[in-house]
Amino acid sequence: MDLLSAFEISRGEVVSVVGSGGKTTLITELAHQLTRKGLKVLSTSTTHAQKPTPYQTEKWLIAEEEPDLLASIQKYFKSYHHITVLGQYIRKDKLKGLDPELVCKLNSYHLADVVLVHADGARKKSFKAPREDEPIIPACSTRCILVVGSDIIGKALNEENVHRPEMVTHFTSLQLGKTITTDTIVQVVNHPQTYFRKVPSGCPLILYLSKVENPQRQQWAEEIRSKVDKTKIAKVVWGDLHLTLNSEP
Repeated sequence: MDLLSAFEISRGEVVSVVGSGGKTTLITELAHQLTRKGLKVLSTSTTHAQKPTPYQTEKWLIAEEEPDLLASIQKYFKSYHHITVLGQYIRKDKLKGLDPELVCKLNSYHLADVVLVHADGARKKSFKAPREDEPIIPACSTRCILVVGSDIIGKALNEENVHRPEMVTHFTSLQLGKTITTDTIVQVVNHPQTYFRKVPSGCPLILYLSKVENPQRQQWAEEIRSKVDKTKIAKVVWGDLHLTLNSEP
């Protein structure tokens, strides 16, 4: 599965991943494919993050603990292809990300071939609609990927299934407790006050429908693709990272 072709990612990109339903998994797999091509990857977050695992990154640094962060990144890129930089500890199992301005400053030194940014939080839920201060996308982003978990379709709009379900109600016609449909996702994606308003000018926004692992979910993905606003969404990609991937303009 060639994720780099599907999302049109090449050397020099700053890719911000927002939404819900598999952002960390997608970033991890993108990093693996980039490093297999011999490219250097710097990954980070602009929101809260958990401590990375050895599978997710080769080396990780805490910016607050590095007297000269730039020098440390340069040093470790001599031995590693994928480095993750986070801000500081909030508690033992959670860290703060970097300010978006710092992400762009690090990118300006061209230490890495590609920068991957976890730019939104969803508490491992498959669907959300953002608050006014979300997502936190660095201004230097060249490509944004909006992730939605297709497994949310058919489930109830509640706290168990959705991160901040009241925000979905705010942006759609769906009331709390009602069943989420493809139209619910389309209404959130298309709304001018959800994601597109935060995307830097000239940066394409790609919708990725994750967990499309059977014919029913593929049909739902095609329905969503046909209804999204093509003036806001440059491309729709769907599939399951463990199975296959499809993409349509």
